[in-house]
Amino acid sequence: MGGRPRRTSMSQTQAAVHEMIQSVGGYWSPHAGVVRLLEEVGEFSQELTAASVSHSSNVGAELADLWIISTCTANQFVVPVSDPPQDTSHSVEIAKEWEKQVPHLLDELLDLLHWAGQIGRAVNYYDGPKTPRSLDDWVPLRTSVPQMHKALYRLSVNCGISLADELDSKLDHVVVRDKGRFVRGYDPSTAHALQDFAKLQANSPCLFSGAARLWGAPDWDVHRSLADNAAELAPHLTRFAKAAPHEHLDGFVISVPGVAGRATGAATMSDLARWFRQLLHVLTELDELPNDSLNEDVRRPGWQFLFHRQRMFVSVFSPLYEASHSRNSSDHTFVMFQPEQSFTHHGVGSGQKSSSRLKERIRENFAQTGVSYSAEVVDRRIEADLYLPERFTGDTEAHWWSVDDRDVC
Repeated sequence: MGGRPRRTSMSQTQAAVHEMIQSVGGYWSPHAGVVRLLEEVGEFSQELTAASVSHSSNVGAELADLWIISTCTANQFVVPVSDPPQDTSHSVEIAKEWEKQVPHLLDELLDLLHWAGQIGRAVNYYDGPKTPRSLDDWVPLRTSVPQMHKALYRLSVNCGISLADELDSKLDHVVVRDKGRFVRGYDPSTAHALQDFAKLQANSPCLFSGAARLWGAPDWDVHRSLADNAAELAPHLTRFAKAAPHEHLDGFVISVPGVAGRATGAATMSDLARWFRQLLHVLTELDELPNDSLNEDVRRPGWQFLFHRQRMFVSVFSPLYEASHSRNSSDHTFVMFQPEQSFTHHGVGSGQKSSSRLKERIRENFAQTGVSYSAEVVDRRIEADLYLPERFTGDTEAHWWSVDDRDVC
């Protein structure tokens, strides 16, 4: 699996971490990353037992390791972090009197431990078996990782170390030392599905498309059944549903080569509608929480598909749509699950003061680029009509809720 291109929302050092990880084999699981974070905290604490920081050449390297490991977790959940400040000249005199800095170091070490614990708590919910008793006052990774980085910087200042220089040195060293060391695996933040989707994303007139924070499903195997492919992606969609509201993730993308719905021959919109209906049904069956969202009247105002009790707006893109249609794609079928909170984060939706103006701007953008956008259908608020929209008025083949239940590939 190839590394995803550098994301424009990343800081320079964060992007360098991303590229370094891709060159050595890709990201570990978030759970494994937290274990590594604990290991590095222990190694750093051990270095601080040295009598003088000037006699310990590894303190700076351990600080860099902690920044890199925590940034890997941030990258996997598409959390932006800032570059460490460059100017540490004011720390040189501080470092000359090591013994006087021990109380400050202990304070910062305790702060570091606190935020490392918050990172572990979040990952253990998103990527593990632990469901918190309450999500009130939840501390997301988009808070805990930057706070941990602040603690790392303060420690570097008290030790007279340039964290930025240590990071540059460490990143260069790891690329040489570990290139090809690890077997590359799947990670939602670097999935092939995102590379497939990138062209469509870049050309979309939607105001928020280019900066959308997305996860991608595992590669869809056209030689396996829909049910088998869905079973492979469902655990990752569960992780997404847990993390998305807290980490402001915008979408989970499934990419299927060609037109989904028929293994051989020319697929029709009816085939696609049947395939899509079955995909949603299989996912509700695979949901680890009770899910009867498809047993309701899907065409009532306010209905929305649920997964792991998260309301999801679902968008299908297909080559079956004309080039001027907002859901056209060139050579893949895409299904994107967008949590309801994503709209809120961008100021769109009921109760959002900027919602009306943003909707107008989106519609203006579509009109200016010559892409069809059915404002009338959107304003009806029948979400099921928007999941797999009609190609033209009266296109009943797109009515996925009413197609028969014959098995599909």
